[in-house]
Amino acid sequence: MACSEVIYAAESRKEIIPLTVEPRYKPHGWLKFHMSDKLRLDLSNDAIFDDSMKKLITALRKIFSHTPPAGLVCVINMHDW
Repeated sequence: MACSEVIYAAESRKEIIPLTVEPRYKPHGWLKFHMSDKLRLDLSNDAIFDDSMKKLITALRKIFSHTPPAGLVCVINMHDW
């Protein structure tokens, strides 16, 4: 399921913001291919969580300043990764 959502977002030219929510997770396979040119925000590390959240909020504000909220595609399915 997550694969098709990432592919849909990429083909539709939707912005993708990769978030790491599991410590030491590294994408592989098809996900690594689609995320290779993206800056991942690490929400799994308490030491940098606040900084990562600030970066996420900044990125979302930038996206929504140019497009309506319907442009957001959310992928949350850790088992497919």
